[in-house]
Amino acid sequence: AVSEARKAIYGLGGSPEWGTPVFFSRSDDNRILLVPDPPLFERKSFEPETLWIAGGTFPLGSADPAAAEQPQHSIRLSAFYIGRQPVTLREYAAFIQDKRSHPTPKGWFNRMPPAASMDQPVTDVDWYDAMAYCAWLSASTGRCYTLPSEAEWECMCRTLETASPLQGVLGAVQQWTRSLWGTQPAQPDFGYPYNPTDGREIVDPAKLPAQIRIVHRGGSVKSQPDALRCTARGNALPESKVAWRSFRVVMLIS
Repeated sequence: AVSEARKAIYGLGGSPEWGTPVFFSRSDDNRILLVPDPPLFERKSFEPETLWIAGGTFPLGSADPAAAEQPQHSIRLSAFYIGRQPVTLREYAAFIQDKRSHPTPKGWFNRMPPAASMDQPVTDVDWYDAMAYCAWLSASTGRCYTLPSEAEWECMCRTLETASPLQGVLGAVQQWTRSLWGTQPAQPDFGYPYNPTDGREIVDPAKLPAQIRIVHRGGSVKSQPDALRCTARGNALPESKVAWRSFRVVMLIS
């Protein structure tokens, strides 16, 4: 049909520009490709605000041959929600108030953070604290929260990089993931290409291997400028607590 239309247009002396095919959609919203809408839910007052990431195939790793994250390759991810920012002191305080036996980070008084800093990222939390918060958030909302895998984190970072709102993603605080690095800080046991079925993604703290290190992403104020990129990988022991590391949550969609 397109060929016949072109011949008719050219035969009448029409401009070649008019020989370019144009798609017309019959859908109400004029979309040609059907992209699933995110599942809607009513966010609770203590629940972190999240960003919807549609599933698909995404690049992982750096195309720069001088970078450590090699080789760059593609990975397919299911759709997920991820925190728009690291968990705040206000959001973490709701967990601490409910779980009276859980220890508080440094600088808290009477199990509350400084009032002037409530919207800042919670820091001085180890990987176990982050996972405990996710377990509490899941139980409190009936939704499936955990830490992002480093692939999900990088996908989120690339999405925001494309839209140019990277403030708070890179260079503010390091962010825990649920991905394993290995036992040696300088050389990962779990390298690239990324294989999510090789045991590197941990959702049960009880199954964490001995002497293992966890991947963190995002860099911090202590990072060198060349380390502030979406692909950069860092690692730390799960019991490590520092003033420049936090975490964000991911809500998995079944």
